[in-house]
Amino acid sequence: MKSAGLLGTWWLVAGLASCELERAFQRYLSSQESSKGPGNDTLCRLCSQCGDDCSSENKGSYTCDADESSIYRVDDILFELKCGYGTHARELGSVPCASLKQCADICAGIETCQSCDWAQDLCNLKGEYMPTFPAPYMTWFPLAPRGCPYPRLTAAPEVPDFVLPEANISCPDDDGKYYESPTGDFFLVQCCTKPPSPGGTEISTTNIRECVDRCAQDEVCRSVSYTKTATDDEAVGLCRLLSGEGFRTEQDPVHHYIHTVDPPQSDVPHALTKLCSSDCPFADGQQYISDYGEAFHIDCAKRHGAKTIYQDVQPTLKDCMDSCAQIHSCHSVDWNAKSHKCYYGQDHGEPRLSGMVWQSAHSMGCTGACKEGCTGTNRKPSTRKA
Repeated sequence: MKSAGLLGTWWLVAGLASCELERAFQRYLSSQESSKGPGNDTLCRLCSQCGDDCSSENKGSYTCDADESSIYRVDDILFELKCGYGTHARELGSVPCASLKQCADICAGIETCQSCDWAQDLCNLKGEYMPTFPAPYMTWFPLAPRGCPYPRLTAAPEVPDFVLPEANISCPDDDGKYYESPTGDFFLVQCCTKPPSPGGTEISTTNIRECVDRCAQDEVCRSVSYTKTATDDEAVGLCRLLSGEGFRTEQDPVHHYIHTVDPPQSDVPHALTKLCSSDCPFADGQQYISDYGEAFHIDCAKRHGAKTIYQDVQPTLKDCMDSCAQIHSCHSVDWNAKSHKCYYGQDHGEPRLSGMVWQSAHSMGCTGACKEGCTGTNRKPSTRKA
């Protein structure tokens, strides 16, 4: 095997963490068995997808200046070729590398690598997303920082997707999605976006979702800033509760920004209700005032199923409700539209059981109960017995 010779070269690479490189190199070795692409004899094939596995957008090789501004895709990373440029970003180290394309493959295989410069058969790996400047290099620079969405949102989505219930908020996958907190507040997730201000209250949380939930419980918090990339001043996972809010467009490779939004709205089906009706389906959700001053809330295609205190036959739901109003202990009715049977019960709540032949109602109390009570100006003589 050639792995021993490659490992000897690998450990001489300057400035890179040995454990990360060892893991990356082991992934490279294991990929050789199944790789379809050519060039398996070089270190620069680390964790890349080449040959038949390449995107149709990719070319077999790249050169400057012929391929200036070309895009090279490696997994979910989009590198742009910038000829005659370099960056002052923090260096991860330099790796011997024979081609410009293979330099991008190496960077893509190391999670902390943001960009890479190639010159004189050396691939210089960079660990920060920092703007380029004119320099005698050929640079692969990502269209967005690693772990950030591309393309970026330019406005809040009109019809957003939602973060799945009980799932953690994940960037960049959940960028542009709504998140509903346990309090019922809605937040818009903007990954890699500059927050409105650097201040706020710092708290310790284990993930983005917990950070947002803490904001939802705070009286003045309207947004959060969550640190995704460590800096000299901030550790990964730092959560800041902020009072500012609103959609923002400025990219920030260090922070995720999640802010409150108005609750989502949707079209509702046209209701088939008619004012003052007591006949289903037109009476669904309406109130009916009985001859005895008692108000009933009507639900069509539903029944309570409560224990029956009395039953008889009534021609309509209206008659069923009027009859219930005469019985002191009656608080609900279930009326069967086929048999016309009226079942009297004591349920004060909404019906829970569905059934197309059923029509139900439950008492909402007496209209004007705080004044005259159930006087029943058109009261009929009661002939019912409970």
